Amino acid sequence: LVDYLRSLDATSALLRLRSNHSQLCVNIAGASTAAGAKALQWGCGSAGHEQFAVNNIDGRLQFVARHSGLCLAQANTSSGGGAVVQQACDSGESTQWSLSGSVLRNRASGACLDVPGNSSSAGAELITWACHGGNNQNWTLQSADQ
Repeated sequence: LVDYLRSLDATSALLRLRSNHSQLCVNIAGASTAAGAKALQWGCGSAGHEQFAVNNIDGRLQFVARHSGLCLAQANTSSGGGAVVQQACDSGESTQWSLSGSVLRNRASGACLDVPGNSSSAGAELITWACHGGNNQNWTLQSADQ
């Protein structure tokens, strides 16, 4: 799976990022097209604000929201983590992620994509947090066609 994802570019099939903990998908709040709009978890569907193309930048991945053309990013570069938002894809390392197994680690901070408090509620805002291997930091990347 990792090699396949690394071979993708923005012209490839669209993906959804599904939490292994809650079975909900990464979604940009309110289908906003604005930079800084927060990412949250929501029921998986087929809307553009929960579908992502993948850019490969020297083995790092960028998740480009179909509806906005903006990338999934950590809002700051704190190693302690922060809010997950969408930002311009040229915003630097905060928009780049590495995939290790089913864990997504932000390049700028080293923190992992996380469902805070092990929430299983739709609408929970996603964050990055120190990587600990919990199921709330494990993600399945699935075709948007599924």
